[in-house]
Amino acid sequence: MNADSDSPVKPAGWSELFTKSNLPTLALMVLALWLHATNTMLAATTLPVAAMEIGGVHLISWAFSLYLLGSVLVGTTMSVFVTRWGLRNTMMASAAIYLFGCLICGSSQQMAQLLVGRTLQGVGGGGMVALVYIIQSRAFHESLIPRVVACMSLVWMVSSFFGPMIGGVFATLGLWRYAFIVFAAQAILLIFIVRKLVPADAEKEKEKEKEKEKPGLPVFSLTLLAACIILVCIAGTTSRGTSSALLVISGIGLLAMYVWLDAKQGSRRMLPIGASRLTQPVGAGLALTLCMTACLMSFVIYGPIILIRLYGLTPLSAGFVLIIEALSWGTFAVLFSGLPVRYERPIVIAGSCVVVLGIAAQTLTVPATSVTLIALALIVSCAGFGAMWGYIIKRVTSQANTNDKTRASSIMPVTQQIGFALGAALAGVIANNLGFSDTSTNDELRAISPWLFAAFLPVAFAGCLFAWWFTADRQQTAPCS
Repeated sequence: MNADSDSPVKPAGWSELFTKSNLPTLALMVLALWLHATNTMLAATTLPVAAMEIGGVHLISWAFSLYLLGSVLVGTTMSVFVTRWGLRNTMMASAAIYLFGCLICGSSQQMAQLLVGRTLQGVGGGGMVALVYIIQSRAFHESLIPRVVACMSLVWMVSSFFGPMIGGVFATLGLWRYAFIVFAAQAILLIFIVRKLVPADAEKEKEKEKEKEKPGLPVFSLTLLAACIILVCIAGTTSRGTSSALLVISGIGLLAMYVWLDAKQGSRRMLPIGASRLTQPVGAGLALTLCMTACLMSFVIYGPIILIRLYGLTPLSAGFVLIIEALSWGTFAVLFSGLPVRYERPIVIAGSCVVVLGIAAQTLTVPATSVTLIALALIVSCAGFGAMWGYIIKRVTSQANTNDKTRASSIMPVTQQIGFALGAALAGVIANNLGFSDTSTNDELRAISPWLFAAFLPVAFAGCLFAWWFTADRQQTAPCS
């Protein structure tokens, strides 16, 4: 069923979501998402202490990059694994990989071991998040999707709040290893819940699908995607303007090649049909997600440093300002969920425009105003994306080809992760080439900071264009091959 403006599907209320039959599935999804989201933020406060103890401070950035790489690659392939192994087995395998990653991190004696653990955490966590989106599309009626997305946004919000705090407590006590052990224990709990909640009978349908189609993994395409992520991560760490620009351009080129090549893979496709057609619903929705998530990364990376240096905040206070991003996202996702279908298009278009306003406000407020105004600008940019996020997911999934629902569901969090990677790399390129460093004076930092946000305005405007194409009435037919 397509979610268009003439759709008879009515939005569901919260009471229709929180039923006895839905709650166990929601609990499973919440725990899986919590493990991934909290551990992402947990690393921000545990890894610096870990690196000082075991050595390898210069490799901390790679602990995040490899986590992201593993998350993106496995998230892209989840539809294949679900088809071959079934939802139950794939979720248990993802949780087990995440579990081993936590144990390796908690027992690491050198940075190389910790990087291996972080990569496995990314693989398992990325798999679990992709599966949450697949469960969402399979287990809930289309009318409930915005409500479910709002709940998942709340999980992200809570995780973003407690992740740094949990890691900070363990790190402050000199027990950073136990932070990872605690999450390993939760992964065991998830495996147990999956075994109980996902019956083996549900695998029978999967076996029938498996007999009809046995998709393999397109190794070359995945290599292109991995190379894309690695190139943009390297670009964000170099201060050579020409080199960093070439790395970013090459990375984006490899991403485009990956999308183009994937469309020719037939049953081995990772992406839904229409992903490469940017003026069509699926392609425009993915491009919209990519642009808007990239725009939000500058403050995540450089906001705390600016607040500490220019405004005299403590690291903890700067961290709380950063938490506003997740709070705004989750709050507005809940407030705007479940509205009548006729409001979906204006919400998506208005939400993309609000993100532009928020980025522009950050450009004006960060250099020389107050922390309060900076926080308001951050709230605006994240509120725009939070309000429309549920409807982007709903429309991309519903507009996908009938046989592509699983691919469309699993690719949404992957697109987010790629957007974050590109945004982080571009922010690093901008900062490094403007002379940002540990020795920059406050005056130099004040002069550089506006460009960290202004440079993303063209990207945000492109997102608005994709939002228009994504919701245009002329696109209500499902994409064809």
